[in-house]
Amino acid sequence: ILSGQYSAGDKLPSEHELTETHGVSRTVVREAVAALRSDGLVEVRQGAGIFVLGADPTLSARKVDKARVASDLEVLEIRTPVEIEAAGLAALRRSPAQEEAIFECHRKILQCIESDQSIRDADLELHAAIAEATNNPLFRQFLESQGSAIIP
Repeated sequence: ILSGQYSAGDKLPSEHELTETHGVSRTVVREAVAALRSDGLVEVRQGAGIFVLGADPTLSARKVDKARVASDLEVLEIRTPVEIEAAGLAALRRSPAQEEAIFECHRKILQCIESDQSIRDADLELHAAIAEATNNPLFRQFLESQGSAIIP
């Protein structure tokens, strides 16, 4: 938007297209859209898509915090293999109560999406429930040591 690739009134690619193009999760795309909305650069029209409102001349591409972007990528590099292993172990070791806790977290995320709210807290709860369901305290300790930084 700031570079001029998109102009006021343009429709951005769909969430699915953005996840495929950039190789990121829907969570990352949704948080990015929320940041763009917060900066007044886009509006989300229910059922129609994401539309550019226009670039604010007070914003510039130089304001992108390159250190934060690099840090987020580093978090994703460590998070991905840990979460894949945690999900596999949770699938094998979970109790019925732990499984229900995971499903409840998923329902909370869906409610946040439906009400156009940030899913950050609900997503963190889901990660905690999965870590707990591994029944390996080190997964939970790892998650707690990272805090909310684990969710870029």
